[in-house]
Amino acid sequence: MIKVNHTPHIVYHYCSLESFLSIMTNNTIRLTNISKSNDRAEIQYCFDVFEKTLRDSCIEFSKKYVDNTEIKKHFSDIDYDSLVAKAVVNDSLIYYVACFSSEPDLLSQWRGYANDGKGVAIGFYSKNFMDAQDLKNVKYAKVIYDKHAVKIELHDYIIQKLKRVHDKAGVSASPFSYDTAINDIISGMVYYAVFYKNPAFSEESEWRLVFYPFGNIRNLLIDHKYKDMSSNQLFYDRMHEPIEYEKDYHGLKRGKLQFKCTDDKIISYVDMNFASIKDLMLAEIVVGPKSNIDDKDLRLFLLYNGYDLSRINIRKSIATYQ
Repeated sequence: MIKVNHTPHIVYHYCSLESFLSIMTNNTIRLTNISKSNDRAEIQYCFDVFEKTLRDSCIEFSKKYVDNTEIKKHFSDIDYDSLVAKAVVNDSLIYYVACFSSEPDLLSQWRGYANDGKGVAIGFYSKNFMDAQDLKNVKYAKVIYDKHAVKIELHDYIIQKLKRVHDKAGVSASPFSYDTAINDIISGMVYYAVFYKNPAFSEESEWRLVFYPFGNIRNLLIDHKYKDMSSNQLFYDRMHEPIEYEKDYHGLKRGKLQFKCTDDKIISYVDMNFASIKDLMLAEIVVGPKSNIDDKDLRLFLLYNGYDLSRINIRKSIATYQ
């Protein structure tokens, strides 16, 4: 919901050499289930802000714009916390995410994500991720680390959505019409929760490419296969689409849902294949400060996999890290 005025021309994916070889060989960017990340507060970081801002903004709106006593009382009686909690449970918080940084040579990134500096940072052109966005399932945006900014933007968004109902229906606006708007607001909050993160991570300057299967609830290709509307079955019905169908997002092709084992977990993921636009994807490769990769071997590897070296800048990290 927060607007970012400047999108970086290039964003960097820090990774080990093994991951680098897989990305380049398969022409794929892997989006993994964010709930399995090492940050326990992922997704849930701003829910306290969401709940309080929703309540305060709705009450403020009712006092300022609503004359009907019954509707004023309706706004006061809404259990906002339960509405948000229910939306969180129903949408199951499944987001598939690929993470990038706008910083090309950041020591903390080398340590945390590129095999302690032995890997590389792959520079991708942001434009391809911007073009891949749609209204339902795929988003590309900067991670926001400021709760105060979230609160301000969310307040304005809520007032705007409710005012549309007021302006359209006037005095004939019903509690149901406002409830529908509030549910839409909550769905948006849950959808965008993946872009809010603890300020302790702000140095990462992170951008995320996100695939959210439940963003397309109203346009599912499969309509409740088992005719069971319980919450568990509805979850499985919704997940049939990414399991059974691929989709092209302006050159980035989402594959079907896949699975891997990591220690004691089974983790689902999806791959975005960029083979059809590979010459437009890569801007540069920054070799990690502790990497011993040979420049000629790196270039031969890229040539072997069909990359145009004249389009890719290759350089060594300037970080002094041993």
